Amino acid sequence: MPFQKTAVLDFDYAMSYHFWDELKRLIDTFGDSYVIMAVLDPHPVDYYYNEFSRYNWCTLNKGTTADEYWNMLNESPIDSPADSIVSNSEVVVWLSSSMKWAIWGERSYGICVAGFSDEIKDYNKELWFTMDEAITNLVSLQFKNCIVPEEITSKLMKFYT
Repeated sequence: MPFQKTAVLDFDYAMSYHFWDELKRLIDTFGDSYVIMAVLDPHPVDYYYNEFSRYNWCTLNKGTTADEYWNMLNESPIDSPADSIVSNSEVVVWLSSSMKWAIWGERSYGICVAGFSDEIKDYNKELWFTMDEAITNLVSLQFKNCIVPEEITSKLMKFYT
């Protein structure tokens, strides 16, 4: 099912203790029993599994607490604390069990884009931005003189509005 509505969030906020409250709201709103969180970059097999014999993903159940979420983000392979999700993730996804929403996050742009099914009227919480607002307030911070190259602005607007 394609996602007809989008909203944007600060990537660093999604990598924080407090983001669990937002995930819990999404889980409750859509009746999810769990969310899968997975790191796609660095590569889950070529890097993470080959180096540590495990994957850098987790299942977040409906009853998960903020403390448990934060602990999962900070969990790292023995002798490699720099490889925790919070420290070493360029691209991260959150996939809902209902398949009515998903989030794609990219550290290099400083944003997470949530896609929602048409079933939700609006999901305009105070933490979320439109893509226009995100380009101005979040993405621009990743570039020299806070000027986002036109080709990046065009791609973000084309695919996420």
